[in-house]
Amino acid sequence: MNIEVLLGFQVIADIVLFCAIISLVIVVTRESKKRAKGIDKNTLHEFRTLIEESQSAAEFLLSTISEGRKSLRDLSYALDQKEKSLKKLIDRPDMTAGPRQGESPAETGDQYSGNTCERVIMLARRGIPERDIAESLGLPEGEISLILGLDRKKIENA
Repeated sequence: MNIEVLLGFQVIADIVLFCAIISLVIVVTRESKKRAKGIDKNTLHEFRTLIEESQSAAEFLLSTISEGRKSLRDLSYALDQKEKSLKKLIDRPDMTAGPRQGESPAETGDQYSGNTCERVIMLARRGIPERDIAESLGLPEGEISLILGLDRKKIENA
């Protein structure tokens, strides 16, 4: 639920409550003109009930907005964590196009002869599920899916 929806809900609730209060004031004014003695108990009870209902609706609206803010804060934190993870992945030395200049795959301790993408493709071709590949290489499942999808496109276009 995004903030625009919450604000829209708040505006609509305020308009409805405003209209209800105005209509109640109009009804009370008419009744008071008919009866010079004042407001009867029945009308006063209805007015109190309406005020209590509007207060509970306002409390519900405030709690909903508070929950929305908390959800947005949590989402913002999660996005920050994902951004940090992506920056770490970009900076990782094993994300380069291959072994460093002058190094063979055996010297780097890499059991495969290539970069991370090639390892992902090799593991997938062995029938290992994406989730297991992600865990073994320390990568997000979405990245594994992306690599495999690009490989499929590459094969289709070849």
